[in-house]
Amino acid sequence: WIHSDQGALLLAAGRYQEALETARIAMELDPAMPSTYGLAAAALFRMDSDDEAIRMMERADSLSEHPLYRGLLARAYGRVGNREGALEILDELKELRQHRYVPPRAFANAYLGLDSLDAAMDWLIEAAVTRDPSLHWDIRSSRLRDHPRYPELLRLMRLE
Repeated sequence: WIHSDQGALLLAAGRYQEALETARIAMELDPAMPSTYGLAAAALFRMDSDDEAIRMMERADSLSEHPLYRGLLARAYGRVGNREGALEILDELKELRQHRYVPPRAFANAYLGLDSLDAAMDWLIEAAVTRDPSLHWDIRSSRLRDHPRYPELLRLMRLE
């Protein structure tokens, strides 16, 4: 966990290569920890290594039953132009929501991958209303900052 957290901080600081190296150390220590693969995928995307990033995100998803990883995988698929894969996951999330809790952030990430910013913002605002403690990771996209409802989202998070 320490390496994973350190990698997340390095990622947020824009130190992508160091974040990736730290994620790889964490993977060696615990190869079954999905968050480290997600961290590696995020760093790889920022370093324009999309194919390897997709493999890492697919690995993270395969290691977890948490729907958030499905949403993150949909976002990754959308990023590389696999719209069909992203839409398929979005349909899975909608179906899953009929049977169990699916965090709003999962839907927000899927819609971000599909470039549906209004729908993504709707789900991010729902996440803010329900006080999702990890929402801060999903609001940093520069595309979202230009959205007219971004100030409302920040206000709901008490970050205005």
